[in-house]
Amino acid sequence: VLFAEQASRENILSGFAWLRTTMREEDVAVVFIAGHGTYDGRRHLYTYHPVGGVIKGAEFRRAFNNIPGRKVLLLQTCHANGVLETAAGELPFRKTMVICACDDDETATRLMGKVMVNGLAKMAAGPDGIITTDSLAQWIKLRVPIFSEGKQHVQISRPPRFTDFPLAPKGELV
Repeated sequence: VLFAEQASRENILSGFAWLRTTMREEDVAVVFIAGHGTYDGRRHLYTYHPVGGVIKGAEFRRAFNNIPGRKVLLLQTCHANGVLETAAGELPFRKTMVICACDDDETATRLMGKVMVNGLAKMAAGPDGIITTDSLAQWIKLRVPIFSEGKQHVQISRPPRFTDFPLAPKGELV
C-alpha cells in the first residue's frame, strides 16, 4: 500500500514488479490508483502523474500485463478511460478488468473511491451476500454518475474471456 508521497513512479513500478514475482496464475490482485492523469486524444496517449515523474499508458499496461493471475484495476484519475486507448502496435490490458472513474474527456473527483468503499463495506453484494467483480463494477458504474450530477461516467473494460469471480463476502474487505 502506497499513500500520498510514497506513490512515486519508482514505487508504483516496483510494486508492479513485486506483484509479478509473487503472484501465481490462480491469484487475484485488486489495485486502486488515484491521482492525476492527462490524455492527448490525437495521439491516444494517456499519462499518469505520480509523485516525481510520469507513467505513460503503454508502460502502465506493459507493467500490469506482466503480472500473472486475474486482476482488477480501479483507476481514479482525470481522463482515466484514456488508459484503455492503444496506439498502433501497443498491447491492451490482459486478464484485467479495468474500472475507470471517468471518460477520457472528463475530470475525476474522489467520488469513485468513496462509492467503491461503500460498496465493499455493505452494499454491492448479490443476493447470496458475495461481492463479485461484476457486482462491484455495476455498483460503481450506476452510482458515480448520479453522485457526480452527470459529470463523471465510469467506463468498464474486461477482456473477452474474463469471468466474474468473488472478491469477498460483504463487509469483509473493509
